[in-house]
Amino acid sequence: MYHFLAVLTLLLSNSLCVIGQAAEPSPVMSWQFDSQYVSEGTLAATDGELNAKIVDQVQFSKQAPNSAILNLGKSSKQYFLVAADIADVILPSQNITVSAWVQVNELQEWGGIAGALQDNGSFERGWLLGFRQDQFCFAVASENKKRLTYLNSKSRFEPEYWYHVVGTYDGATMRLYVDGGLRGESKTQSGKIAYPDHAPFVLAAYKDDNELYPLRGQIERVSIWDQTLTAEQISKTFQSRESLFPEIEQTRSTIAGWPTYNRDNQRSGVSLERLPTSLKLAWAYKNRLPPAPAWPAPAKQDFWHKKSKLNPRVIYDRAFHVVSVENRVYFGSSANDKVTCLDSQTGQEAWSFYCGGPVRLAPTIAQGKTVFGSDDGYVYCLDAITGKLIWKFRASETDHRIVGNGRLISHKPVRTGVLIEDGVVFFCSGLFPNQGVEQFAVDLQTGEKISSGPLTVSAQGYLENRSGRLFMPTGRDPAGAFANRLSRRGKGVSTKVRGIPKDFGTAFIGAADIHIGGGDGRVAAFQNSNGEEFWSADVEGKVYSLAVADGKLFASTDAGIIYCFASDKQVSESAVVLEKQQGVLTNTKTESKVLDAVQYVIEQSKVRKGYCLVLGIDDGSMLIDLARQTDWSIVAIDTDLKRIEEMRPVLDSLGLYGNRISI
Repeated sequence: MYHFLAVLTLLLSNSLCVIGQAAEPSPVMSWQFDSQYVSEGTLAATDGELNAKIVDQVQFSKQAPNSAILNLGKSSKQYFLVAADIADVILPSQNITVSAWVQVNELQEWGGIAGALQDNGSFERGWLLGFRQDQFCFAVASENKKRLTYLNSKSRFEPEYWYHVVGTYDGATMRLYVDGGLRGESKTQSGKIAYPDHAPFVLAAYKDDNELYPLRGQIERVSIWDQTLTAEQISKTFQSRESLFPEIEQTRSTIAGWPTYNRDNQRSGVSLERLPTSLKLAWAYKNRLPPAPAWPAPAKQDFWHKKSKLNPRVIYDRAFHVVSVENRVYFGSSANDKVTCLDSQTGQEAWSFYCGGPVRLAPTIAQGKTVFGSDDGYVYCLDAITGKLIWKFRASETDHRIVGNGRLISHKPVRTGVLIEDGVVFFCSGLFPNQGVEQFAVDLQTGEKISSGPLTVSAQGYLENRSGRLFMPTGRDPAGAFANRLSRRGKGVSTKVRGIPKDFGTAFIGAADIHIGGGDGRVAAFQNSNGEEFWSADVEGKVYSLAVADGKLFASTDAGIIYCFASDKQVSESAVVLEKQQGVLTNTKTESKVLDAVQYVIEQSKVRKGYCLVLGIDDGSMLIDLARQTDWSIVAIDTDLKRIEEMRPVLDSLGLYGNRISI
């Protein structure tokens, strides 16, 4: 009996030890940011005895996940002060784990979640769990190093989403976990944590003696242990609580190819596709005419606001931005008013579709359809394979035309890219709010209007889905304007590419483990791990557009050239630069009566520059001769759609359709 009890006791003891090892130990201090723990300006600790003083009237959410809301304006200084001086409290001396459930809404160069530190010049002490721009970080200074090491997450976070962030240190290794997974590790520090003699201990802020950077966002819980939690314990903690936070699970994009500007509706510019390490020119397609941007470059200085070296922001039509899916490349043209589809293997033209005005933004490919807007005030939907028109939608009750940007355009042109979510096409029309700017939602299958509404901003450029909200660029305001609510698509989809090399400021994208930059006369690829350039190619013009699809890299320049780079296996020996032949006007034959009519019109007008309206195109000879003898911008109107469709390619082959002649 004695032996049985001894064995049973030993088994129970071992079982308890195993259970104790797997379970997460209790923190030495923690705070739940819930209004039920708030009293008279103080947040009571849920573990330990260190309550936190609320600074500057923090709000608390009234629905799950219950959290503190810290976004009442940039002038506010909202945070939680646990201790004005760490000399009055006991903090972990060597082994430490700091955990937080947090949502960051505003990126900062120095952002704090929880910390007790001094970082003043060369004097660096303490620790911090925080973020720098869009990377979470964990910083520690040890007695042996006496300088802070900022361990940054290898992955970047998306603002306005919830994350579980954990930093650990065991006297030898720093580790950073995000959403239960290890995202960074450093062995730079060793020994006990080197604390300053005096420093504040704060939550929801980065603060030392001379700096304060409050968190803008939400915070739900912060916990601190005087031991190092294991990766298994941290992962289990995340899994046990993740259901409390909406859309905290990271999703992976299943988008194939590059079907819209910058690949997805978040305009991330990041593809999961892996490119070959060595790329060669497969083909180059040179459009007959270079892009014709709507707006000139800005003045170099703004004397009124005392600003200099201004960079242009309205640059969405400086190149023919390309999209690509299923071995086809699509782009719109502001020069000859059309959308073109190329074979991505050869660069040969598969089809083209002409409009009544410039197409300034890239089309979007969805469900076998090509959808885009034009300065003629219409949104078009074509069959992506054949280029045949499925439907078109006029974004105005009347088809009024005005002179604008050197062309005759609709009084409500479509100057935003189309964004397609869940079978709905979103876009905006109009340029100036006092003349009417509207947002639209249209059914992708039928072209029927679902809804519309007025806007008070000028909408130009590519619409964007930011964390479930539809934003539009508004000229000089790079932040854009909120327009509508969309379905959120999860964290990790709209990761922003940062650290753009200064020589590649016009275009920058990512593909798997590399970054690709476009600049003046050059395109290059860099390793993500160390930023080293490993491939480059010379091009003609400035690269404003980059895309990755089907194992190929596409680059488009302001010279009107689209380059395709591919692996050796995808490049044939006969691959050459493709350039469609320029027509010669002097070879066209015009009847004498037409010539007489042209001469009469020119003599009566007594001007060689301006606009000329022609009623009826006939065989096009008058249009061609007027273009040959004047600098007029010629606009023709005809009711015969078949004749229009036949004449546009003819004029285009002569290099006249678009800026010189439009129908």
